[in-house]
Amino acid sequence: MKDFKIPLVITLIAVLFGIALGAFFGIQEESIKGYIAKGLSQNTSINALEEPKKQIEIEKLKEKSWRYVQRAHFHGGGIAAITLGLLLFIVHLALGKGIKLFLAYGLSLSALIYPFFWLLSGLKAPWIGTGAAKESYAFLAYSGGIYVLLVFLLLLLTAWRGFQKEAF
Repeated sequence: MKDFKIPLVITLIAVLFGIALGAFFGIQEESIKGYIAKGLSQNTSINALEEPKKQIEIEKLKEKSWRYVQRAHFHGGGIAAITLGLLLFIVHLALGKGIKLFLAYGLSLSALIYPFFWLLSGLKAPWIGTGAAKESYAFLAYSGGIYVLLVFLLLLLTAWRGFQKEAF
């Protein structure tokens, strides 16, 4: 368990990040929505549109941007909590130390990084649109894909080796 201290700390930081985002949103919701509104007012592609299409696009982008920011909180807390459980599970598997540490670090780092994709995309979207914002932070989104692959690998290894006494 000593070898798992760093992944556990990373995962606890991810849990705290998710909780802190929720608290911050609860306290500063109007400020965040004001920030989004400011970005929308400076979005040249939306401002070039004719009314009423302009208002429809503003409302759509405002809602999507706010939803993306919320996803950072939801994904951050949820994935980190699941990762905490997975780390405790990994410790008890009959796998070699190297593969256990690979899974532990990969899962914990992915759980910490992935919420930043949604947070940064949501904060940038009012200025450039959701598609461009997500594209500009796609490198962070890959951590979500890595997370899913690692969970799948963990399931395969568990089915293959499970809780046998000897590790490979």
